Amino acid sequence: MGAASSCAEEGGGGGGFVTHGGWNSVLEVVVAGVALVGWPLYAEQHMNRNFLMQDMGMAIGVEQRDGDGFVSGDEVERTVRELMESEHGRELREKSWAMREKAAEALQDTGSSTKALDKLTQIWSRLPKPRNPQIHPPHANSIDVNVDSHVSGVGSS
Repeated sequence: MGAASSCAEEGGGGGGFVTHGGWNSVLEVVVAGVALVGWPLYAEQHMNRNFLMQDMGMAIGVEQRDGDGFVSGDEVERTVRELMESEHGRELREKSWAMREKAAEALQDTGSSTKALDKLTQIWSRLPKPRNPQIHPPHANSIDVNVDSHVSGVGSS
């Protein structure tokens, strides 16, 4: 594991992690049981940060300036201090440690993640094998559709 796991202390409640909130980082943080400061940059990172803050109760988000999304050094310091020194931060760290336990259960041989992955591989193994286009090229007529022949006369009286 990477940086988030080095922030965790045995027994929980000890560390925090500043992250952009990409999905790999989110998974790492949950498995490590570490609360975080979410600093999203683009794509799904904003949604992940909101989910971690509002639904999971594991994060504090930095306030970004309207317009350009700039985050000041003072804001980073404020959120890190809140995470590490406030009662709210302690609660987030405790909740994060509890989520670590749930993640560990899900990864056991009989856990929900292991079962879901097993089910997915069973479904995939039953799918028909894809045709190799180099051995079985598609017929030219099966791809081309003459739209004009299907819509000619439509709307005319």
